[in-house]
Amino acid sequence: MDKAEIRRVALSARDAIPPATRSAAANTIAERPFPFPLAPGNVVSGFMPLKTEINPLPLLRKLASAGATLALPAICGRGQPLRMRAYTFGDRLIAGVWNIREPAADAPEVFPDI
Repeated sequence: MDKAEIRRVALSARDAIPPATRSAAANTIAERPFPFPLAPGNVVSGFMPLKTEINPLPLLRKLASAGATLALPAICGRGQPLRMRAYTFGDRLIAGVWNIREPAADAPEVFPDI
C-alpha cells in the first residue's frame, strides 16, 4: 500500500467509530492523570478537532482549570512554521487555512512548555 492508500484506510476506520464512542474516549483521556507536573502558567499546546479527530477539548478544559495557559496553532501557510497563539475558552476563533479553527492574529504568540 502507498501512503495515500494507508491514509484512506486509516481515515475510513476512524470515521467508522460511532460519535458516542469518540466522545467517551475524549472524556476518558481527560479523566486520566496528566503525565507531567503542571505548574500554574505552563503553556500547553493543543488543537481544535477537525471532522472525526479525537476531541482534545475536555482535556484542555481540565488543564486550563488547573492553571495552564493554552496554546493553539495558527497556520501561516504551506511550508511555513506554525505559530502558537494563546487561547482561553470563549476567545474568538477564526477559520484559518484549510478552514481549521484557530486564534485570530491579535492573540499573543506563545511558546509551549508542553
